[in-house]
Amino acid sequence: MSDAIKASPEAISRFGEALKLAGFPTSGLVLNAFGPAYADLDALANAAIEAHGCTSIGPRALLESEDQIATHFVGPPDRLFVLLDAGYGAVLETALLAGGPIFPIVRQASQTHAVMVSDVMSDPALGPYAVRKDGQGSFVLLDGVDMQVMRPTGDTALADGMVGEVVLETADGGQMRTGVLSAIDQVPHSGQDRKLVGWMGLATETIRLDEDHSVSKGDVEAIIATHEDVLDARLIACEQQAAEETQSPILQVETEAGDWIDGDLKRAFEERTGVEPRIERLLPGQLPNTGRVLVRAAA
Repeated sequence: MSDAIKASPEAISRFGEALKLAGFPTSGLVLNAFGPAYADLDALANAAIEAHGCTSIGPRALLESEDQIATHFVGPPDRLFVLLDAGYGAVLETALLAGGPIFPIVRQASQTHAVMVSDVMSDPALGPYAVRKDGQGSFVLLDGVDMQVMRPTGDTALADGMVGEVVLETADGGQMRTGVLSAIDQVPHSGQDRKLVGWMGLATETIRLDEDHSVSKGDVEAIIATHEDVLDARLIACEQQAAEETQSPILQVETEAGDWIDGDLKRAFEERTGVEPRIERLLPGQLPNTGRVLVRAAA
């Protein structure tokens, strides 16, 4: 388990809160299927399950047992699907998922076997921070969680409904960037609790253009910051898998400037990255609200 989670009883408490909201009883056998691939979540779930009053058991121990039946599950969505596909859904009652998005095939299998599925959004260092009961609607922030949704390329907080990077406040008042893209759910009035609409992808840090060149989101951020005529920008690139001919990335920029700005942008971008982009000028407001400044295109 990472030191951050090991030293934080708050993370264990939040996971326990998620178990409670997901409908887990305070006794019974819980299959913890996170395993070594999700070491932080595995150790955190074990501690939270025991604190909740249940008994945690791993997949190998459950297979080797002849008389133990786990009626509750914590783990990643793909491992729940494998269990359901193998027929274990006949005994499962509740499941709490983390570690990735839940695809429709998992939801369909859960509904077919009448397994009540909830899921959490979790950070490797800080543990779970939001839970969605019964897999419906938005994610409710867990007790003690303070977060913002910020522009992935900087520290600008975004308005409710805009997609950006989830940034959590740490116990010492600092900030932890999760790399997760989401948005704060828009509500009719300020009296309602803040909610997250869920996992919407990852804030990409870099894109490799070829074996010698890569572009970071900081490169795009610098273009925006140093050109007053550029209101917003994003890069669309095709990552190369070998020493093939480099395909020029497309730098989309929102600007009211004329074609004279193309040369300035090409030079500025090439000075930072060693690659000359193609410039695609857009009128202000045309870039999609995805929070992504680096986009991978299909090869």
